[in-house]
Amino acid sequence: MLAALPAFVAAAHAAGARTLLGCSRKAFLGALSARPGDPAQRPAADRDHATTATTVLAAQAGVDFVRVHDVHDVRAAADALAVIAAIRAVAAGRAAGPPR
Repeated sequence: MLAALPAFVAAAHAAGARTLLGCSRKAFLGALSARPGDPAQRPAADRDHATTATTVLAAQAGVDFVRVHDVHDVRAAADALAVIAAIRAVAAGRAAGPPR
């Protein structure tokens, strides 16, 4: 599902549509993030890190809006995106890297 997101977003944008992803705390995230010994699915309240991950993927794919239960998920995703951008800038030689 999420693997097809970039192509879907590109097609939607080409058609003039805006995109919204609403997978905050969804059951499939509970199943994907379950660990050995956990129940088959993590409870909804324990899916916030998975929501942050899907929010980062959505932003990287160009999704216009995301629906989340907790604004902290968006803040965490924004922090993750900033770190990713900084690492890519350093790797591309556009930044000096973090201060030491």
